[in-house]
Amino acid sequence: MAMAAAIEVEATPIEVKKGEVVPADKDKEPKVASAGVRGMLNYADGWDYLASTIAALLFCGFGVTMVSFLFFLKPFFTDISASESSGGGLPMSTVNFMASSLALLAAGQFALVFPAMAVAYVSAARQKRAWQKGVVKSILRQEVGWFDVSKPEELTSKVSSSVALIVRGLEGPSYGLFIAVGGVCTGLIGGFLENYEISLVVLAMVPVLAMAIAILVYTMVTGSRDQSKAYGTAGGYASEALFAMRTIAALGLESEFVKKYSENLATARKVTIGGRAKLGFATGLLFSSFILLQGVGFMYGGLTFSAEMKRSEYDYKMNRSVPVPGMPGVMTTVEMHWCAHANNTPANVSINAPCEAPLKPLRMNCQLANLFSMF
Repeated sequence: MAMAAAIEVEATPIEVKKGEVVPADKDKEPKVASAGVRGMLNYADGWDYLASTIAALLFCGFGVTMVSFLFFLKPFFTDISASESSGGGLPMSTVNFMASSLALLAAGQFALVFPAMAVAYVSAARQKRAWQKGVVKSILRQEVGWFDVSKPEELTSKVSSSVALIVRGLEGPSYGLFIAVGGVCTGLIGGFLENYEISLVVLAMVPVLAMAIAILVYTMVTGSRDQSKAYGTAGGYASEALFAMRTIAALGLESEFVKKYSENLATARKVTIGGRAKLGFATGLLFSSFILLQGVGFMYGGLTFSAEMKRSEYDYKMNRSVPVPGMPGVMTTVEMHWCAHANNTPANVSINAPCEAPLKPLRMNCQLANLFSMF
């Protein structure tokens, strides 16, 4: 978005010293303040604002769908856990529900993304045309003296690259912020409704993720700006050579222009390599921070669940009255020991005797109690 300030009019700065006007150091270029979103939308009309609003809302909805599928996974994994503990199979009703839910979710994402990308790209194309016309008009309105200090040979590459960067900020992929807003809001609401403690722990890691995002955005903005500037200088020598080809040939300056062009291309290559390396580092930092955030949430949730199971578990045995074989109407009390495998999966019942190896006493907990209540 900061690329809206990329199209600028360069002027020679001046310093006032003892009443004299003296040209400042030409190597020091004045910093141009970013025009922000308002500057990027300088040529947007009412339709473009409406299209941007519609696209933003649709992309927010898309962000909601990207996170909401997690809510369908909870009953699915709950049924899988219950099936494994009981030794049975997964009910087909659960599979059908999961498949139909994901199919509806996919249809909803298509219905949201298709019109969102369409209106965003149409609006961007309209504004791109207006930007190109506006830039040409602004250049033609300058006085003749402006061209002596503004490196006109670099205008072609600078204008084309700057307009391309502005349009890139207006197109569909730039609405990723709204996708993130929709996904974050959905995740926070669902997380706090499910378990507020885990949600607070995850929120504590958000500053790390925010820092990684800030580094990535800064790297992308500065890298594109430096790369455009470096290649603009090299392109300026090429444009100057093409427009003054007869003069250069007559004076035998071909090798001099080739040398300058090659030197600036080498500088541009170094800038590009350095920028891509920084971008790779920032991207890796972002993804690793995201995984770290999830890891902290899973770790805290697992420890909480494990502690809950430990607090609630005990050796499961009970006394029950059973009829005495061969003696109708006579009951006796027996002690039933529930036995389990090494992973605490129910195996069998031992009467009036402890479980025999390799089985061990079943450790009843709140999860197994919910399972036993189903039978």
